[in-house]
Amino acid sequence: MCRFTYVPFDNLVEDEDRYQVFAQFTAQLSDTVTFQTDALWARSDLESLNYSPAFPPTQGPNGSGFQSAFTTSPSNPGVSAFLDQVGLPQSSPTNPIVRVTNVLFRPFGYLGNPIDADPDRGAGTGGAKNEAWRITGGFDFELGNDLVFEIDGTFWESKREAFAPGIVGSRLQAALNGFGGENCTGTTPGANGCSYFNPFANAGPSNPTLGLSNPFYVPGAENSADLVRWLQVPNGTVEEEVQVVFDAVLSGPTGIELGGGPLAFAVGAQYRKNDYRTDPINDESNLDINPCFIEGDQSCIGTTTEGVGSFIFLGGTRPARLSQDVYAIFAEVNAPVTDRLELAGAIRFEDYGSPIGSTINPKGSIRFEATDWLTLRGSIGTTFRGPLAVNVAPNSVTALQGFTAAGGNYKSLDVFGNPNDLGPETALTYNAGVIFNVPLGEASMTFSADYWAINLKDRITTTPGDAIASLVANGQTTGAAPVDCSSPLVGLITFSNNVCVQGTTTGLDISRVRTDFVNGPDVDITGLDFALNVDVPFGEAVFSFGGNAVYNLGYEFDDFEVQGVLVQEAYDAVGFGNYFRDPNTVPEWRANGYANLNWDMLNVRYSVTHIDGVIDDRCINRDPCFQTSQGPTDFGIESGSYTQHDIAVTLQLDLAGAEVELQGAIENFTDAEPAEAQLPLGYNPFIGNAIGRNYRIGLRTRF
Repeated sequence: MCRFTYVPFDNLVEDEDRYQVFAQFTAQLSDTVTFQTDALWARSDLESLNYSPAFPPTQGPNGSGFQSAFTTSPSNPGVSAFLDQVGLPQSSPTNPIVRVTNVLFRPFGYLGNPIDADPDRGAGTGGAKNEAWRITGGFDFELGNDLVFEIDGTFWESKREAFAPGIVGSRLQAALNGFGGENCTGTTPGANGCSYFNPFANAGPSNPTLGLSNPFYVPGAENSADLVRWLQVPNGTVEEEVQVVFDAVLSGPTGIELGGGPLAFAVGAQYRKNDYRTDPINDESNLDINPCFIEGDQSCIGTTTEGVGSFIFLGGTRPARLSQDVYAIFAEVNAPVTDRLELAGAIRFEDYGSPIGSTINPKGSIRFEATDWLTLRGSIGTTFRGPLAVNVAPNSVTALQGFTAAGGNYKSLDVFGNPNDLGPETALTYNAGVIFNVPLGEASMTFSADYWAINLKDRITTTPGDAIASLVANGQTTGAAPVDCSSPLVGLITFSNNVCVQGTTTGLDISRVRTDFVNGPDVDITGLDFALNVDVPFGEAVFSFGGNAVYNLGYEFDDFEVQGVLVQEAYDAVGFGNYFRDPNTVPEWRANGYANLNWDMLNVRYSVTHIDGVIDDRCINRDPCFQTSQGPTDFGIESGSYTQHDIAVTLQLDLAGAEVELQGAIENFTDAEPAEAQLPLGYNPFIGNAIGRNYRIGLRTRF
């Protein structure tokens, strides 16, 4: 359970180092043959990803459950001081203390993590390193009669190493009993290289991130850095993906002349090969080595608890190797029927092989200039998206989620790949719009409005974990009531002690919830796009203003069934926060406006962004929605809208033959606050930013 705020230990923006190198080369090999190639290398390092000092346990060496998952030996030096501080009697021959049960327990909390490189923070520290490179090259052959034949190839490779700090449960239990440490030998607690882990509040002098002193601190009761490093180890993966792409395209005019110009075509083929591999970052993370609650134990293999791993919260992973070959052929045609009417059509066939299959996707579009100032346009087509390698990997990742059925407490959410029956998703897309081009003397105005729709079928998504937990828990919101142990989906939830007892097990006993990648319910998305641009010349200067906006008409999901059970009724996501359901926050309106002055070397730009407020979807048919120790609260039920104002200035200079651009900006210069929400950070990250007013300066050169 989360009974303290871990937000001060996190970062709103992570420290990140980015590197990028790009090169391009073109050569005219003959009058009819051109060769071109480019290469890109990029790397980003995040070496101090901040997390909670330690995650709460959802399981221990004796099984699942966050309550009473660990016990502390009465010989632990922290016990005696703790008993004195809370006024409880010490162990005695007539009243011996056998063990101290850690009922609601987090290994590191308010005192922070003692091995954080920033002693004023005390966060748990993870990291991520991403490196990728790509090389593309090809030949263009001019075949005569304006025909061009292109052969291109692309190779790219991406590597990612990412981890979060995780505590090994059996190590923690051993250390609570005095047998902690890498060099621990023998059978005497606290001797022969063995150390005690002190879980009590007397183990540190302060809350470092808030600068609050600890009145319960006992000097000398701290946990050593070596012991903490033994308990808390990196848990993550090393992933690598390689893709090779070959394209061949023939394009040009057909020789048929229409009223508006030649009938043009393009035909081609493509081959893509994807190879994906993932490996646990170490043995502790490897479920082939550590599949059970206890590190090194493999007795759970073949049972329902195989794959829980040895960490108290995070899940492990298994090595995986996946490969995919995709073949495609396509054709396009462009027909300028008259000077004012243009038609275009395309068709593409792709074969992903078994078990995904193949698809044929057509597309057609029309553009009609009804007058010099009015243009009508529209298109219709289908698309196809196959699963990614991570979607079908026989593996899982563990996320943190607050479950309504557990009283809002954060538990483990295990997301599993689906290597057996995950198919592609398809979509029918269409749009219709108008464009107005209106001369205003020397000035000009362009305005467009478009209606668009996307009808998704067999959407690739994950089963809704919060909805599954609520179904099993009979829709409760406090976590205190019994759950339905006879529910057909009870097997997707891990409860305390790995058992569900009818009438006894409650929502608070939920430890983990399993979700899987599946082809989910259909989705219909509709909206309107608007765009405006006005250019007004003033001598050598040009003043421009305008903006664009999107109005979401509908984002409608069909019923979501899991194993034939309805877990989530159909809903329209527009106007809601959608914090625990797809597709996250969808405001009705989102708009951007600007005013820009360009004069010679100087450019000044003002921009404004507005995002509509939303309603917390958890509050539908729930009154009161949120409870605090002081009673019900309306905070976050309606997030409120957000408007941000920015101003940017650039100055172009020519210095010693080099093109130099000086940049300066004030972002969010009104210091607007983000929209409020009942989330750990207290705001909705999809509506506004929490950084406030900030300043940016930059220098760009080309020589």
